[in-house]
Amino acid sequence: MEYLRDNIRDLFAPRTSADIDVEEVTRKTSQLEVDLDTIVENHTALRTAYREECAEHAALTGEYEKACEHIRRLRTERDMAIEHSHKLVSERDQLQQDCHEAERSRQKAAEEAEKARTQLTSYKSELSVATKIGNQISDGEVCSRMDRLFYSIQDFAISATRSVDLDISKLNKGAAIWLKDHIPGVEKIPKAHKPYIITALVAKSLLMRFQTDKYFGLSADTEITAARRLARAFTGVETAGTKDWLEPTRKLLGSLDEQALQESDQALVDSMALEMHSILDPVLQGTWKPTAEKSLRKIVQSAFELFRMLHSSKALFQIEFTPAASPRGKLAFDAAMMQALASEEDHGALRNQLLQVSVFPGVFKYGDEMGNNLDELTVICRARVILQKESHLSSSSR
Repeated sequence: MEYLRDNIRDLFAPRTSADIDVEEVTRKTSQLEVDLDTIVENHTALRTAYREECAEHAALTGEYEKACEHIRRLRTERDMAIEHSHKLVSERDQLQQDCHEAERSRQKAAEEAEKARTQLTSYKSELSVATKIGNQISDGEVCSRMDRLFYSIQDFAISATRSVDLDISKLNKGAAIWLKDHIPGVEKIPKAHKPYIITALVAKSLLMRFQTDKYFGLSADTEITAARRLARAFTGVETAGTKDWLEPTRKLLGSLDEQALQESDQALVDSMALEMHSILDPVLQGTWKPTAEKSLRKIVQSAFELFRMLHSSKALFQIEFTPAASPRGKLAFDAAMMQALASEEDHGALRNQLLQVSVFPGVFKYGDEMGNNLDELTVICRARVILQKESHLSSSSR
């Protein structure tokens, strides 16, 4: 611009006629026109750029205002979320408090129920003793005999496994299938629980012989076989009336041929001993000893005596194992029907813990010593089980 002013000043400055050069003036005029056109173009370009910048500035200002508005909304939502979060925390704390109170109430109710159950069992036991008739066995006597039977089998199992590792893979097919439901994951149970496998297998074999026809042993004698066939006919439809004939018939058979009856009883014991030898000898890796079989035979004889007492009772007795697993998974502890071994916790605190080993069956009685109230259940002995450590029932197994 300074250059342009100097040229204009020179162009219009007073001159003498001698100084005027028409061609020079024409040249400078042309140059000035070119420069002016350039300035106009630059000015136009600058104005266009300025307008674009203004438009971009306006757009950015609009976005900025929108962003500010969005931030204000987010801040409001954040404040609302914080307030809602505080409410949720308060509700959670209240729910936790309610849950703790409910759990304390449940535990108290469970303790009261257990006390009531114990008192009821005690009352029934006392009533059973008070009303005992003839050869009817009392609840307390049944429980005492089952306890002795359990500890005898357990001692046998501990002795049998003391110096040998069990080879579970050598179990026969039938025993392996049974263990799948009663000791799931048998290969992984702790070493300290290995004797319970033997205990369970012996108890299972005994339980298979808790049948009315076994009341007369296992003989081919004609009269005994006829009595066994008649007893088998009543299987599943037993009542106090259908059992009245068992003991008199056994006494009659004994009076006719006592040796035949003794041989029949011995045959039943022999079948049990032979079965346990075939099952346990491979598992014990060939360490089965004659002393072990002798000990087992005493246990079996004691068990069969108890079984005959239960069969001749007017009440209906059932001896049942509690499965430790079902197709849906492991089952949970039930304090009313089960007794947890190797656990120091109160049974009320073991609710929903999973079963690991079903060790020994329970005894359940329907009716009383008079043969009445056969729909009334009394738990004489709870089934003995081992619980899986630090485990609880999943929702899928409930």
